[in-house]
Amino acid sequence: MLPHSHPRRALFALPALLLPLATGCVGPLDSERYAFDRWQQVDDRTHHTDRATPDEQPGDRDADPRHALPANPTLDDYLAYAEAHHPAPAAAFHEWRAALERVPQARALMDPTVSYRVWVQRTGDRQAVGLSQAFPWYGTLRARGDVAMAQALAAEQRFEQQRRAVADGVRQAYSDYLLFGLSLRVLEENIRILEHAMESAEALFEAGDTPYTDVIRAGVALEQTRDERDTLEAQRTPLIAQLNAAIGRSARHDLPMPTTLPPSSLEADEPALLARLTENNPELQALAFETTSQRHNIRLARQNRIPELALGVDYTDAIEARDTVSVVASINVPIWFQRTRAERREALAAFGSATHQRTQRLNELEAELRLAYARYRDADRRVAVYEQTLVPMAREALESAEASYAAGESVFESVTQAQLALQESQLTYANISVDRFQRLAEIERIVGRLTTNNAPSTREPQDDHPNRSR
Repeated sequence: MLPHSHPRRALFALPALLLPLATGCVGPLDSERYAFDRWQQVDDRTHHTDRATPDEQPGDRDADPRHALPANPTLDDYLAYAEAHHPAPAAAFHEWRAALERVPQARALMDPTVSYRVWVQRTGDRQAVGLSQAFPWYGTLRARGDVAMAQALAAEQRFEQQRRAVADGVRQAYSDYLLFGLSLRVLEENIRILEHAMESAEALFEAGDTPYTDVIRAGVALEQTRDERDTLEAQRTPLIAQLNAAIGRSARHDLPMPTTLPPSSLEADEPALLARLTENNPELQALAFETTSQRHNIRLARQNRIPELALGVDYTDAIEARDTVSVVASINVPIWFQRTRAERREALAAFGSATHQRTQRLNELEAELRLAYARYRDADRRVAVYEQTLVPMAREALESAEASYAAGESVFESVTQAQLALQESQLTYANISVDRFQRLAEIERIVGRLTTNNAPSTREPQDDHPNRSR
């Protein structure tokens, strides 16, 4: 047992160790606190990890009415559901938190070492207790923390990148399902047109004003259009499964068919979008932070060439003499210069690689943005042409052909040709309207959410014929 005659000496010596221990550890910086606050704000708004239970499964939330979609969900409802439930951004969100938790670890000192010695042969000493702490050179802990902080900021941008990718996937799946609905309505409208045309051909045939071949032609055109509708109808289940997967939900759930396309007006021009690219693209931001992390790694590699200091206190329990308290100091000697030089060369090479990766990705994203913008402008132009000219003209041509055929002034083939032209123009109009929306979604994935006007970007095809209602 240690004698009690000299415990005060050890107590006076311990502050000599604890003082550098307290000053050598870097505490949390403002940037670190702000980063944790941003994570907490996202968690409070969307993920609510403090309320989740370890046993909760992904399907459990589907059965919870608090997490259910409304009866007729809009695109915003799908986007909100995907943000809260899709596993991809959730995984990136937790990776962001894990990266944040590495920052205080990097800034902290290593654990102190406690040693105990006992002499097995009789000597003047009996046993000893020691306490020591290693201290890296000034600035090393700060450099380690800066490396970890830059990586945490990159993880935050990767989370934002994943959120945008999921939102883009939801918009693409939603618009595909909407295109299915628009095309289905076009085909059903044309089925009604052909049914009316067949009724007219049968009436004229019974009156002896037209041959029976017109009735046959009308029947063939009608059955072909019905076949197109049935073929299209077979895509309903896969499209529902695709949209469910896009929002992070099981494919077994049914979803109502969308009826309206969100606004698709883009006010920014190409130079303005290119200016937003470097500031608002999370992938480029993540690569920039990774480059910064590698720059701090270069500084850390220089610090690793400097010896580290270790301070300690030993208390020796003597048998015959007085107990002793000693202060111990030691340093490591980084004499393996090949290792330290290779470490610095590695850091320089990684920095160069990160810099070139960001430059290459910037070039690729700029090309993607230019292509998406060109396709958007072309689709926008074509939407205006079809909406204002081609679809109305095709409808007017059909009405004229029907009137001429009823008056005996034209053949039935002119009616079927006009009907086919109207159907093709309506389907093309639906396709380019959805394509314009998808190109806008692609632009927003690259440069962030854009402001659109509040007016609907597309109009439902109007059925003005008096005899085309069921």
